Amino acid sequence: MGFSFRKSKKIGNGGKITFSNSGISVSHGNKWMRTTRNSKGQVTKTYRIPGTGIRYTSRGKSIFIDLLYILLILAGFMGLSDKENWHIGLGMIIIFGYLFIKRCKK
Repeated sequence: MGFSFRKSKKIGNGGKITFSNSGISVSHGNKWMRTTRNSKGQVTKTYRIPGTGIRYTSRGKSIFIDLLYILLILAGFMGLSDKENWHIGLGMIIIFGYLFIKRCKK
């Protein structure tokens, strides 16, 4: 095993710059979603559901495909087929979809 180095510094509201042995990366986001660009120019998008440990990470895919994956994950997670709690799953899909679209427009 070799040595590694990583140091992060907050910049602005929701921004972060990270220095590591592989280069410099810049990211911006909040507790729901984060976009990161590394020193090679690759973009990574990470979507989270805070408090659950569930996250989805994509590299170089369409935003609409990402949204579809997120909605499918939420639908499966909440179990829309449950006759008593289907409205909770539907509500989460609507809210998370709205937050995602609102964030992408910025």
